[in-house]
Amino acid sequence: DDSRMIEFPLSMQSGRPPRAFSRAEIISAPKIGVELLVDESGSMSAGQRTKEFGYTQRFIMARYAATLLDEALRRLRSQTNGGVDYMIHGHTTPMGDMGLNGNREDRCVVFRIVDPQRPGPERLGSITAYGGNYDGPALAAVARLAEKKWYDRERLVLFINDGLPNGDSYGGAPAHDAIRDHCNWLRSRGTQVLMIYLGTGAPHK
Repeated sequence: DDSRMIEFPLSMQSGRPPRAFSRAEIISAPKIGVELLVDESGSMSAGQRTKEFGYTQRFIMARYAATLLDEALRRLRSQTNGGVDYMIHGHTTPMGDMGLNGNREDRCVVFRIVDPQRPGPERLGSITAYGGNYDGPALAAVARLAEKKWYDRERLVLFINDGLPNGDSYGGAPAHDAIRDHCNWLRSRGTQVLMIYLGTGAPHK
């Protein structure tokens, strides 16, 4: 009775499943610019113990996170023909070895890590812990860069930090309130902000 017969591909007869070929392809994607800002202040040298990595300094964790994001966003930028674009910056206050007229706790320095002038991933390994940090002004600075570069697309700022702003007359609750005001101001201009905290400092809501 032919109704009881089931035909299998030749590959199944030899014990192997039929071959399947697939390829992932992005058909459409939103135009978005992603800015990653990394806190490189002295408090990022503090460490914490995690199940995955054991005892690790925060700037090392930030370096790992930035490297993973760089790899993912670099691939997305290629797959979307630039529809997804990104930059990575770090920030702290000037230190004596930076060639900026010595230590200046009243100034904010933003480093190029990955941007149009430094497009490669080579500087990701330079992420470390330096001096103080004016988080609000640094957020505003990189957001202005993002607005200028990505005026015609959605914008997202990711900020890796430990929630411990520290500068000349800048710290504690007043600094946290100022950072919150900066975030609200950026959102009102169409730039979304997402905080990524390392450690237990996370005061922003």
